[in-house]
Amino acid sequence: MSDKEYDDENRGAVFPPFPDQNYILQGELDIEKDKHKVVVVKGKTRKGIDIVKFYTELCAIFPNDNGNANAPDYTGKIDEKWEYKNNRIAAWVKESNGKKYMSLELSEPHPALEVTGPKENLDNLQEKSDDSSAKNVDDEIPF
Repeated sequence: MSDKEYDDENRGAVFPPFPDQNYILQGELDIEKDKHKVVVVKGKTRKGIDIVKFYTELCAIFPNDNGNANAPDYTGKIDEKWEYKNNRIAAWVKESNGKKYMSLELSEPHPALEVTGPKENLDNLQEKSDDSSAKNVDDEIPF
């Protein structure tokens, strides 16, 4: 890869849906005895044909309120059933041409940054950061 090429491995972005896309159903689907949460979105192909797409849950992300301006706005861990080495997902809220989107990046988990649930369930994470043994943790984001 040349120095000028963009490396998009383990990176992505998500945008608001197209005006004709509608979230219409949600539920669970068993695939070879493995339960998957799914959502169903109705939309149109580029040729205007009606289409219904199924999407399965990858992960949940939670607000990251650590105060570091370079830190992601949201973080989470990809569900274990996907078995990815890079299973930490980080998301930054950005804006382009007046439209908000999220820039995404996958990486290996970082124990000091790992988020395990909604903020009300993260008391242990806060206690760990207040612990004197955690004072030697490198504050730089590892990517």
